[in-house]
Amino acid sequence: MLDTGRAPGANAALGEPARHTLAEDTAWSAAASVSSLVGRLVAGIIIARRLGPEGTGQLAYLVWMADFVGTLSGLGLQNTMTRFLADVQGRGAVELTSSLARWILVRFLGLSVVGAAALAIAGAEAKEGHETLSLLCLYFLAQGIGSLYLAHLAGRQRFDISAKLNLGTSCLLVAGVLAGTWTGGVRGALAGYLAAALLPACLSLTLLRGRACTRAVGPLLRKRVWSYAVNTWLAAIVSALVWSRVEIFFIKRYWGDGDVAMFTVGLSLAGMAAQGPALLCGALMPHFAARAGAKDMDSVARTYAQATRLLALMLFPICLGVAAVTPALLPLLYGASFTPAVPSAMVLVAFSVLGVATVGSSLVYGLERSQFIAVSGLLGAALSVSACFLAIPIWGFWGAAWTRSAVQCTMIGMGFWYIARRLGFAVPFAALGRTLLAALVSAALAYFATAGSPSSWSIAVSAGIMTVCYGVIVRQMGLLSLSDVNALERLFAKMPGFFARASRSALVWIARAS
Repeated sequence: MLDTGRAPGANAALGEPARHTLAEDTAWSAAASVSSLVGRLVAGIIIARRLGPEGTGQLAYLVWMADFVGTLSGLGLQNTMTRFLADVQGRGAVELTSSLARWILVRFLGLSVVGAAALAIAGAEAKEGHETLSLLCLYFLAQGIGSLYLAHLAGRQRFDISAKLNLGTSCLLVAGVLAGTWTGGVRGALAGYLAAALLPACLSLTLLRGRACTRAVGPLLRKRVWSYAVNTWLAAIVSALVWSRVEIFFIKRYWGDGDVAMFTVGLSLAGMAAQGPALLCGALMPHFAARAGAKDMDSVARTYAQATRLLALMLFPICLGVAAVTPALLPLLYGASFTPAVPSAMVLVAFSVLGVATVGSSLVYGLERSQFIAVSGLLGAALSVSACFLAIPIWGFWGAAWTRSAVQCTMIGMGFWYIARRLGFAVPFAALGRTLLAALVSAALAYFATAGSPSSWSIAVSAGIMTVCYGVIVRQMGLLSLSDVNALERLFAKMPGFFARASRSALVWIARAS
């Protein structure tokens, strides 16, 4: 994750290569994703407290419809944009990137119109009101087109621009949702989502300017792009059934909006826990693609192993720690009316440790092996849908939490097997196992610290206890090396001086380095 080799990027005008290290790209990517994550979390809390379980569940179902139709109609072009722009730059053909970006965007716009029509039909069948349906279709178009621009920035490795853009859209989202829920209920909240999506959508349309066509996209490249896009599209569809929120459809059908809300707040809490460390992986896929394009596979292997270990060191304690304090944290954030969601939320948050496979997913996509994800995902999709049919009508969102976790464990196991056996990269299983043990012991202490008197104070105390305990265990087990400290230090370089120095001191102590 933190190889020191230079990765090609682009200048502020997105024209010529810029010199960014992977650590710099990773730091900016994390900043971009943190802005988006915090914005969605705050917006979700506002929605839950203003609309209650029923309104929250209704809005969650509408947004899920838009996201799922977007997956079906997008043909994998967003991921394709990122992968091939990075690949083209890695081969030194920087002048081709603008032409390729425009070529992909034109085709994506046509598919988006088809998707909006399909969403309108689906919404009409679900008996949604005319105003709500109109807002939903507009949000669908803006969200999809805007996400393609973010994919374009990732492919050009301009994560600094992504960070600033995501900060702006997050502020718009929070302000829009706050105003919308105050004046218009569910429709107002949906309008807030639309307002936040408009800025990146407008920027995406600027890629259509004729100046971009400085070099034609040749037939060989078009063939590679379409092949990758179709495989990525199939992978995205099955991923939506395994990793996204397909359970919402079944909970809505068999139980209603209130139960949808109970499940979605658990997913939101799990996302909050898992996304923080996983945000550091945003720069990996284009980095792997660029290094593969430059035939530097040794760098790819080193980066994969180190990134997986470091992600686990951060992800495991956060996920298990948040799961341990969920009985106190969830009602504090979303309100007492969401207390019934606590048990299922604990399951979802605990199993979000599976996000450690994010590095492997970036590796597979970066090496243009998306066909494996498409094929293996068919099994996961079949398992997921079958489990939903069997469990959710009986156990509701509690059954959904367990079936989701079980299917995802199966998929992660298949992914590790493919990386180790087919791609020939070493998966650091021993380090992952020891890190998981350290996190489990620390999380157990956090749970008992909040069990007696759940409150904001007990959460803060338990977090401190767990942090110290985890640091001591990691030190005693020798899970952090000096090279890891140096890699993490490059990530913290953009932090204020005091925090950067304090972070390095703590990491050096844990690594037993002087």
